Amino acid sequence: MDLEYELDDKPPLPKSVLLAIQRAAVIIVPATTVVYVVAGDVGFDAGDTAYIVQMVLDTFVPGEQSPLFDEAVLESVSWPTIGRNDD
Repeated sequence: MDLEYELDDKPPLPKSVLLAIQRAAVIIVPATTVVYVVAGDVGFDAGDTAYIVQMVLDTFVPGEQSPLFDEAVLESVSWPTIGRNDD
């Protein structure tokens, strides 16, 4: 199999940008499509559908806007005990 790029090669910037957009679309489009199909079948209005799509998209962006990601990170990290431990 012939590879276009080796391990440490970097594609040109325009190609990198297009590949990044493609990767984002591959992640986001299937997730939001499911929401649109289910919301349409359930009978949600446009406002409720937009809210659910926003919640789905927030799971992909770490930070203050994505409480699901923050909780998952906090639960997966072993934090040292601060203060008194009653165990």
